[in-house]
Amino acid sequence: MSTSEKVLGLQVVLFHYKWYSQLLCTVIGLPLLCLLAKFRFV
Repeated sequence: MSTSEKVLGLQVVLFHYKWYSQLLCTVIGLPLLCLLAKFRFV
């Protein structure tokens, strides 16, 4: 593998990592926000 290919691969991995972490935060964060809202308004 050439250096440019390694850099490109790293950028792709970082992009997917950011996307998946955002997705996980959304999936985990939304139920937590709903629970907090329920407790706050009870």
